[in-house]
Amino acid sequence: MEDKMAKRFDDTEKWDRPWFRKLKIEHKLLWKFILDKCDVAGIWYVDFDLASFYIGVPLDREDAKIAFDKQIDVKGDRWLIRDFIFFQYGNLKPSNKIYPSVLKKLLDGGWDGGSILDASPIDGAKDKDKDKDSSKTVSK
Repeated sequence: MEDKMAKRFDDTEKWDRPWFRKLKIEHKLLWKFILDKCDVAGIWYVDFDLASFYIGVPLDREDAKIAFDKQIDVKGDRWLIRDFIFFQYGNLKPSNKIYPSVLKKLLDGGWDGGSILDASPIDGAKDKDKDKDSSKTVSK
């Protein structure tokens, strides 16, 4: 039986954004690791031992929290990537089959799922089909 691998959209324009360009190399790698390892709601169960092992350098939790301050919300041992849901799914509606799973993860993590799922993205609404064709790649 074949393992089911999560496939995600990757923002190829992150390299042009000042917040990302200014990160230390280990934080750039950590950001990619977090995006790859988070769940369907964009929640990463914080494990700096594992992240350090895979990335190959020691990582400091507090230093990383400061580096990602505008991109994450922190609740104990969980980090929520703020724009993950909209970026991956667009305006996620209850009619979408992934909606219940995302909502459950948010609620289990202590976030207000309704306000997160109903929130407008920072950059405004996007045409997901246009984005898929022009500026996004699928991580493998």
